[in-house]
Amino acid sequence: MDKQRPACLFGSDLKGKRQKITKTHTLAPVLSLEDVPVVIPHPNYFAIGSSDKPAGYFKDKEVLVEYQVRGMEWHLKNIPDDYVPYIMPWHGTGIVPSMFGAEIHYPDNKADDPSIKGPCLSSIDDIAKLKVPNPYKDGLMPLVLDIMDYAVKYTDSPVGLTDMQSPLDCATLMAGHSNLCLWMYDDPAAVKALFDIITETIIVNVKAQKKVTGDSLEENQGLQGVWAPKGIGIWLSDDDAVLLSPEFYEQFEVPAVSRIFKTFGKGILHYCGDNTNKLKIFKKIENLAAINTCCMGDFKLIKDIQEVFEYKLPVIMQESAPLDIAYYYDHLFAELKNMNGIISAPWVTEDIVLKRDGGTTSVFRDPLVAAKEIVARVRRNTKLMLERKSTLLASYPVLPGDGVKNT
Repeated sequence: MDKQRPACLFGSDLKGKRQKITKTHTLAPVLSLEDVPVVIPHPNYFAIGSSDKPAGYFKDKEVLVEYQVRGMEWHLKNIPDDYVPYIMPWHGTGIVPSMFGAEIHYPDNKADDPSIKGPCLSSIDDIAKLKVPNPYKDGLMPLVLDIMDYAVKYTDSPVGLTDMQSPLDCATLMAGHSNLCLWMYDDPAAVKALFDIITETIIVNVKAQKKVTGDSLEENQGLQGVWAPKGIGIWLSDDDAVLLSPEFYEQFEVPAVSRIFKTFGKGILHYCGDNTNKLKIFKKIENLAAINTCCMGDFKLIKDIQEVFEYKLPVIMQESAPLDIAYYYDHLFAELKNMNGIISAPWVTEDIVLKRDGGTTSVFRDPLVAAKEIVARVRRNTKLMLERKSTLLASYPVLPGDGVKNT
């Protein structure tokens, strides 16, 4: 990083983009094809699916910040979307578990991310020995804070929170999925204590990060590349929600997430997959500002969220960008009845694409071409909905690597 030269954001209309996203979060009526924000987070901060992450990306703060700043500049010059850049101090999803002693694995493959080697709790009795760790001394948090401090000093870019795994996600990493589920049956009081200490750790970590970034408790630059308006101070990734019954989710996770969201104003909940059986339980999460979800090609899931929340909650549709862009967005929009509060934000990577069956495959493509096609397709479908035209879904050819029959 050239320490004499701050990040140049090329005079982009970031104010206008922020206003559009803020307006969407208020559920303002969609009156034009430009009113639905389209955000293409590329280049991505994570390594999976990338072909250009530099050596030292995870351990050298200068390398990480330099890569992300140059990516911001490239994006703002080339992709006509609603992206509002911020630096993401990324170090994988095991930050909280690392603070409790979980060992971190650094991959040999540069197109992969750090992860934990295994659980750090060997028995349910270990829970009673846990203490809230120190974000300035324990695990990966000191490295994360150092990256953030460097970014604040040497760029003009906002700096977002590091990866925010939910209490449930952290608990499964620390205990192992099978153990945690069994412990919920065998000793719910001990599991409640585990969730409590993880929740307090997340709150302590976020407060430490905000001291570095200068953000207020109720301010957060965004979730996984998608900027968030003021008043939303936190986001949580709750992908393991799909593993739990609605009853267990309500018993253990809802109180923990509610406490975190209330501490930081409001929060956005992310998850991938089908949580239809828990949508009514999600409504019990206090101070929930929006749901960010990857429907993984099951288009009805977005409509289900809108209907259960009575079209009163913003939905951020975030997915690995599909291989067949026309097929995906034409079918997705065909399920939607209301565009108010909708943000489309697919990840575009060089060699991971979403298939029609919801799985992914490796197919190299030009991310700029894909990004521009997605923006155009979303706006085309928004225009069709505004014109109240019903679209006849055509027969879409199977693309190489998809392997799914025409529907």
